[in-house]
Amino acid sequence: MEEYLQLKKECCEEQKKNWEKMLSNITNMNETSVVKNAIESEKMKLFDYYVDLRLALEKVPDKNFVNIERSKMFEKMVELAEFNGGTDLGMHYFQVRKGPIATQPTAFIMAIMGPGIIARSNLINDDSPKKSLDKVQMLYFGKEVTAIAPETCEGMTNLKNVYFHPNTLCSTIDDFAFQGCAFLKEIRIPDKVKTIGYACFVDCESLSSITFGKNVEKIWHSAFQNCTDLKKIHITDSVKYIGDECFKLNTEVGYEGGLIEITGMKNLEELGNDVFMGSEIESFTGGSRLKKIGRTCFLSTPLETLTLEYNNDLEIGDGAFESLDELKIINLKGGNPKKWVEKLKGQFFNCYEIDNLTDSYQEQIQKIRENNNYDDSIQDNIIYIAYARILEQEAMQLMKGGSTNIQIPQDISRYLTEGFSPK
Repeated sequence: MEEYLQLKKECCEEQKKNWEKMLSNITNMNETSVVKNAIESEKMKLFDYYVDLRLALEKVPDKNFVNIERSKMFEKMVELAEFNGGTDLGMHYFQVRKGPIATQPTAFIMAIMGPGIIARSNLINDDSPKKSLDKVQMLYFGKEVTAIAPETCEGMTNLKNVYFHPNTLCSTIDDFAFQGCAFLKEIRIPDKVKTIGYACFVDCESLSSITFGKNVEKIWHSAFQNCTDLKKIHITDSVKYIGDECFKLNTEVGYEGGLIEITGMKNLEELGNDVFMGSEIESFTGGSRLKKIGRTCFLSTPLETLTLEYNNDLEIGDGAFESLDELKIINLKGGNPKKWVEKLKGQFFNCYEIDNLTDSYQEQIQKIRENNNYDDSIQDNIIYIAYARILEQEAMQLMKGGSTNIQIPQDISRYLTEGFSPK
């Protein structure tokens, strides 16, 4: 941070000297063309300072500081571009857009200032070739932008960075807004945004960092589908809904990688269908408010650790936990074994590690089945998962030379408060 602040100070001092020198060299202020050319030259020099500052700012670890400084920088660049009646800093470099319709070619860096809803027409007009969007590498949305309309930035193949003013009024990022922005690396969702639109970031293969605003409630279907570089994500407490195929990877068409770890989700109520299918998800923790886990939600993922809290309203779709060969640890919190048996029956088919653990407790599982009148519709592995704590206790007693006839209580919820970890 010190390096950046020092460079910022030096840049300001140098800029002041340069502008004073420029003014002193202009002998006749009435010569409009001379004055204009001199100002444009100094504006371009100043733009170079901002490039150096931006690179120095990227090294600062404090993300909040970076976000605020970046916004200040863009606002000053906008002022600079508009100084003396202009709208840009060289046609190909930095351009300011205000108002509803685009009338100029795009630039490498664009500041879209609003006001109101930003649509594709703010970037290119109907007569512009689609390839003109390929030039844009960086977008800044000013404070008065209230929403990003559907398909606004779709297919901007060279777009790498998107920034919002820290106090932006933006409350919506709509469907397909950034679809196919293959080089987009990072996005900070504004605090006022409540819904991430359908397929909003689908096929953004380089997207590796997402910071959610504090008011996001819904992440809609396919929002981050095929984001192969997205390895870890934290879901804020405000999120209640994650839609179908949200983090899915279409492995059948060659996508590889994807999400490994997801944290947070304290108040999550619903996970849609196929949310993690094809991803590399290794652990998942569902909170006490989770009411629905959609069908084939985790199908064939390398999930190793699963934690669930009991919710009387919890519904689990068909195949949600099917073919999980790496699953070894299942933590169940709250409820009691009978309730968990009812919730989990019909799940965990073809889970290699769990099946092996189940086989090692066949005699005890049969005893539990008889004591609780479980019929053949309840799989052995479900009984193992629900009663694992008491089964482990009996195994430990045997290792110490104790009785093999431990009474299995009907309610062992006291053993479930910390979850269980079958080895």
